[in-house]
Amino acid sequence: MKKIAYIFIILISIVSCSKPYAQKPDDLLSKSEMRDILVDIYTSQQMMNSIQSQSPNQVLDVAKNTMYIFDQHETTHKIFEDSYKYYYTQTGAYQKILDDVIDELKNRLSEEELKKYEEIQAQGQQPQ
Repeated sequence: MKKIAYIFIILISIVSCSKPYAQKPDDLLSKSEMRDILVDIYTSQQMMNSIQSQSPNQVLDVAKNTMYIFDQHETTHKIFEDSYKYYYTQTGAYQKILDDVIDELKNRLSEEELKKYEEIQAQGQQPQ
């Protein structure tokens, strides 16, 4: 009887793990929209991180800037969050979006910055 209970538990675990974590939202952002928003968010965060002085309102500034980015892309935090959760559970799609984000960010680098990035990559280090 214990064996049957264990098998039943294992089968339920397998079935429950095979379902996607996030349902496809009705207002799903396209992959290119996700890429564009993520590029803007990462660029904005990098600029904020590069500021030497730590403002007491830095968290508020980041939040305001992120909301500005959503406004520029005519979306909301909820739509972005739902879309992000959905794509995150779609491993292939999520990886493709991230690869496209990296490519776009690399395209924005100057030749000097790109050369430094490639040197760091060749050494197997994480770029900053």
